[in-house]
Amino acid sequence: MRKYVIRTVLTLLLLIWAPSFVGAQVISDTAAWQEYDYSSIDFQIDIRKDSTVDIVERETFNYTSGAFNKGWRTIPLKGVGSISEVSVTDLSSGKPLKYSWRQLDKTDPENWNYYTYFTENGTSNIVWYYPTQSAGSNHAWEIRYKLHGAIGFYSDVDNFYWNLFTDFSKPIDNSTVNLKIDGDTGADDYEYYVYGRNTNSYYVNGVWIFTGSGFEANEPFTIKINFPKGLVNESAYWLDFIKSNIGWVLALIIIIVSILTAAFYWYFTEVYERGTGVIVPEYAPPMNLSPGMMGVILHEKTHRKTWPATVVDLAVRGHLTISEDTVRGIMAKMGKSYLLPVLFGLIGLGGIATAAYSLLISPSGNMETTIVFLFWGLIMGSPALTLLKVSRDYKIEYAYTSKAGLDKLSEYESSFLNAIIHNGRFSTREAALDSNTDKRKRYEAIQSAESELMENTEKTTGAYQIGFGAGTKWIVTDDELEHAKFPQKEMPAVKVWSIVLLFIVVIFGFSILMKTIGFNQWSVLFLAAVIGPAIVWYRIKYDARLNDTGVALREKILGFKMYLETAERYRMQNLTPDMFEKYLPYAILFGIEKKWAKNFEGINVLPPNWYHGAVMGGAIGSSGTSIGNTFSASAFSSSFSSSFSSAFASSGGSGSSGGGGGGGGGGGGGGAS
Repeated sequence: MRKYVIRTVLTLLLLIWAPSFVGAQVISDTAAWQEYDYSSIDFQIDIRKDSTVDIVERETFNYTSGAFNKGWRTIPLKGVGSISEVSVTDLSSGKPLKYSWRQLDKTDPENWNYYTYFTENGTSNIVWYYPTQSAGSNHAWEIRYKLHGAIGFYSDVDNFYWNLFTDFSKPIDNSTVNLKIDGDTGADDYEYYVYGRNTNSYYVNGVWIFTGSGFEANEPFTIKINFPKGLVNESAYWLDFIKSNIGWVLALIIIIVSILTAAFYWYFTEVYERGTGVIVPEYAPPMNLSPGMMGVILHEKTHRKTWPATVVDLAVRGHLTISEDTVRGIMAKMGKSYLLPVLFGLIGLGGIATAAYSLLISPSGNMETTIVFLFWGLIMGSPALTLLKVSRDYKIEYAYTSKAGLDKLSEYESSFLNAIIHNGRFSTREAALDSNTDKRKRYEAIQSAESELMENTEKTTGAYQIGFGAGTKWIVTDDELEHAKFPQKEMPAVKVWSIVLLFIVVIFGFSILMKTIGFNQWSVLFLAAVIGPAIVWYRIKYDARLNDTGVALREKILGFKMYLETAERYRMQNLTPDMFEKYLPYAILFGIEKKWAKNFEGINVLPPNWYHGAVMGGAIGSSGTSIGNTFSASAFSSSFSSSFSSAFASSGGSGSSGGGGGGGGGGGGGGAS
């Protein structure tokens, strides 16, 4: 019932706020019957000592056909940190337009004399709305904005490289640029360039003047000026960079502080001065825990070795059998395309054959050419080697014909086997070739088994101060191995509705910001300010945490790992052949199966009766002592874990410029409709 309620709430929220995430409407909606051009587009550029650049654009439109109520200007942010202090003024009346936090309907007279701006796909967009302008009229608008991070700093000079425009879709009769630099020292100390049609440039009383005329549609106009170092304060540039990107900086700080807070809290509540700090060997699994439960105590979650170890444990306990087949690479790829490896192999063989011909038949040829062909052949031919690769297919089946034996399994073990075994068996090769739908179903079923494993571990051991059951706590006695199973305090609904409430706050707040300012540093700052502390709070309040009993149990588990991993034969107690098989699942869980096998060198250990498979050449230890010449513990466990994990591999379901490059920014275009 709770899942149904949550899904209903989330669906309603998405239906309500989904329109907030729809991208801004396409700016250029010029009708075919509307025609216009530009009498002029003039620029006033002031380069400030603090590294910012103030730009004033004056655009004069000639409307020749149709009616117009909207104008726009687009400025790419490539080569620019950011643009701020945007304003639009009607030069005919001298009145500034009012700012709107959203795009408006140009046909509504209530929206005239307003402007807005937003960033989308790495472009700053300025849009304004005005009373109808008809054919035969002309009108001028002034657009102001400040550039941050647009100055290039070099070892000997600094520069400003700016594309005044690149993508205006209508002709421009004339364009004039007046450029001033704070602290100007005179024309002799500068280098300047201008690119465009019919251009000219000159210097008058501290003002650089660049002109151009007769620009066709989409024709660019660019200026570049190198000036002496020191006119622009490079230190001020970095300060301005921080100020203009303060939202990103604060968001990063919040994220870092949240991560550090969670890490410190975890350390001081779960590691620092917890337990004795002394690990001593344990010669048997503490509390006779299964490998899966041990993994949960150690990692507070399932581990990639959890299920391979569980399968071997169930086999050792007599519930499963494991059969192994070796398959050549070309057979292992059945159901997959191996056309490309074959093609690359043929190309590679051609390269190697050419190199061999140069060496053997024509040794006087160019050695460099021979080496190139040989290298080419090896590189191109290497994918073909996958066709020769030997892979292993592991088949897992029940060891009995009736399912009566399943009654002896725990809840999570039954769920796990039901998730993977169908029609009486499971094949790692077939699982890897399953459809994505089947893999997804299996993944979800195993996720359910993982939840049962963690909950079962919590109840069985009494090792958690805060458990996995949505914040449910369990009362524990003073005896470290005893427990009582009475839930107290927080119930699962508290956790569920906390998540729903956080989701509502994030979606509602973010949708408002998207409507008002779009996706930018401030909307990201909002997300960081809400989600960062929320994650910290969630981890503190609900993340699984061991109690003193659990800490002591974890130390015992580490002691058992020490016994399997490092104890030499003369220090091991009652080492018998059956112990190898009994503790092999735990060695797999800990990833130390090779070291565990090494301890049995020279001991006559029979092959496991649950294993049937191909000869693996196998020594149980590094010295070459074999078990029936058919089973190698280290080779089996390593190969089995890898194959088992890969069978589930597919089951789960533009930055600011610092201003130092000087590569040029600006450009873009504009229009009216």
